[in-house]
Amino acid sequence: MTTNLAAIKKIVTHAGQFHADEILAIALLRLTGCGAPIERTYKPTLEDMADQAVMVLDVGMEYKPELLNFDHHHDKDLPATNRLLLDFLRQIIGEETADQLADRLFNRVSDVDRGIVTFSDGVFLPEFTMLIRSFNSLLNGFERALSVATEILTAQIETIEKAILDAKRWDALVKTEGIAYQYEADPILGWKEKARAEGIFMLVCPNLRGGYSVISRDTNDLTIPPVDTQTFRHNSGFMATYPTQADAIDHALRLAAITV
Repeated sequence: MTTNLAAIKKIVTHAGQFHADEILAIALLRLTGCGAPIERTYKPTLEDMADQAVMVLDVGMEYKPELLNFDHHHDKDLPATNRLLLDFLRQIIGEETADQLADRLFNRVSDVDRGIVTFSDGVFLPEFTMLIRSFNSLLNGFERALSVATEILTAQIETIEKAILDAKRWDALVKTEGIAYQYEADPILGWKEKARAEGIFMLVCPNLRGGYSVISRDTNDLTIPPVDTQTFRHNSGFMATYPTQADAIDHALRLAAITV
């Protein structure tokens, strides 16, 4: 079996209307080092199916990873091609990144492709599957859909990698009296979910426009009220800014005294 994705000679997928699962699978290959040309056909040759340097996706009625054949249509219990390939590339992508890609995007695409999640063509759904399907009627639609999918997948991977690093940043923060204190301006992705799990109501952090902010993890639990020291307050009360760190901390502590 070819383990060097750069050595794959060809990617074969089905002709006709393309779907989100094979487009997403090819985008994943592009981002993991496979730049092989794409052949679209309704019937891959026996030679291609047996060639360990040819990747056959979503066609061929065979799931044999050892031969790089990834179809799911012959077995209702298999996930769609995008998920089959994600699992195959786990060691290259990284387990945690692969798990989050599955949760954020790949499972949904697989479920729609297999009919587990249904939708109507007459109803606009702003999601990946519908976005990719819309390119079918356009000139050079396959190539354009693949380009869009690759950009979306790149953003997802970069966001996931940042979230993994940010989880460690969150763990390192000082947290007392329901308040977490952050001293870098770079926002921590997913901090509100982590705050809820740890009983944290507020984050005090630098504001990208200057000064310091107090941010509520959830306005259902805590709304930041107006005070004279604020330089800005969002009308929903989810956050407010203050000229100095001391002003922000002082207000956060006063809120904590009546909240925690």
